[in-house]
Amino acid sequence: TENVVLECKKHLGEDAIAVMSFNLMAGAQKGDKRVDRVIQTILKYRPAVIGVQEATDNWMNILRERLGDTYTVVGVGRNADGHDEHSAILYLTEEFDCLESGTKWLSDTPDVAGSKFAESHYTRIMTYAHLSRKSDGRQFLHVNTHLDYTTKLEEEATQVAQIDVLLEEIAKFSSIPSIITGDFNATPNSQVYRIVTDG
Repeated sequence: TENVVLECKKHLGEDAIAVMSFNLMAGAQKGDKRVDRVIQTILKYRPAVIGVQEATDNWMNILRERLGDTYTVVGVGRNADGHDEHSAILYLTEEFDCLESGTKWLSDTPDVAGSKFAESHYTRIMTYAHLSRKSDGRQFLHVNTHLDYTTKLEEEATQVAQIDVLLEEIAKFSSIPSIITGDFNATPNSQVYRIVTDG
């Protein structure tokens, strides 16, 4: 792990931070072998920030129980009651202070819990964390999401609408750098990919 961090800093500079995005696959139980592999992978690489997708309530309990001494977790589930799948953010507690965090719904009404576009297969969310590095006060925004999947060309329009909401929320923090992680259900030649990378 130390070598990975040193190589990262050597190529990207001392300000570089390691970021991980991890789709956990919704159905994990405590005895599931995947649980140990997920925790081991996170602790092996010890990224500064992590965005997780398909993190059910059970997964969230596991992450807090197994990583709670190392990482702080922010975000709520996508349903109106704050349960079900989370697009949560984890950050190293000893390295960062969280100045603001929250969850927005990728819909016409981002502040209405449980809301979605009519064409969406599922309720989709984004979680954000405005973080400040304790060592030097440098700030950045981390946003994590999980977009709808597409099987037809017209469904891509729903993804574009979802990403537009996300980018509008990021624009509120335009004075600081942004990191976006997620399961975008998109390929490099998709419209969503082009919109995000052009932005």
